Amino acid sequence: MSEPAPPSWLDIARAMFGDCISHEHEQVGRCVYCKTCGRRLYQGTVAAPDEIAALREAFALEAGDGSA
Repeated sequence: MSEPAPPSWLDIARAMFGDCISHEHEQVGRCVYCKTCGRRLYQGTVAAPDEIAALREAFALEAGDGSA
């Protein structure tokens, strides 16, 4: 039996952001939270708008729905 493939970077990003990818994010201390849900997304700094846009596009392309 072979080992399962490791998750792709897109799988990791999807797990980290979930539906919050389309929401506004804010820095609170060392963490980034979804302003809409209040969900803690990750520790670090808020991603640049172009980085979030690229993730939204990648999610839409993978889903095949053409929307972000």
